[in-house]
Amino acid sequence: MKARKTSPSEFLLDTIALCPPLQERLRNARLTEPATATGNYSYSSEKMLGDCYILLGDAFAFVDPVFSSGVYLAMHSAFLGAEVVEHSLQASAQAAMSRRKFERSVRHGLRSFSWFIYRMTSPAMRNLFMGPRNHLRMQEALLSLLAGDLFRGTPIYRSLVFFKVVYFLACAAVPFRSLSAWRRRRAMMNTAGTNEGAA
Repeated sequence: MKARKTSPSEFLLDTIALCPPLQERLRNARLTEPATATGNYSYSSEKMLGDCYILLGDAFAFVDPVFSSGVYLAMHSAFLGAEVVEHSLQASAQAAMSRRKFERSVRHGLRSFSWFIYRMTSPAMRNLFMGPRNHLRMQEALLSLLAGDLFRGTPIYRSLVFFKVVYFLACAAVPFRSLSAWRRRRAMMNTAGTNEGAA
């Protein structure tokens, strides 16, 4: 999108024209307003819950959907959120504990996914994905992460830590490209006004 020389509307129409069957289907369609373009549209709220409210799914945070994790995270937060609401309505002694569990679990899931999402296009990550190995069960751990296995007593965490160590070593192997990718990621995150995935 940054390399385009035309307006977003012209870019959209030119792109549609690259696929004649799609262009034919849309031949009578008209834009109701000009097309717009945006970059990194991830976001997160500072507070997740408080007196008389709880933010579930995308109401709290949205992470760029590289792994299609959004629906899973939303459903999981709704499952835990229902427990928070039930305990709060009953003025149960467990209400405070369920709130802490809810917040800890949802934030942990978002951090785990966003760490990979914000590094997905880095040269080191591409190199690792193009030459996969299952040393120390790292490949299994990544597949488990992508499948959403984040919220129980799962054995994958140690393997994910090993993968992160390997990732940072791979970054050291291509330092200038890695530094450039890091700067781009920081600039995008600053533009979007979010600090998710900074760790």
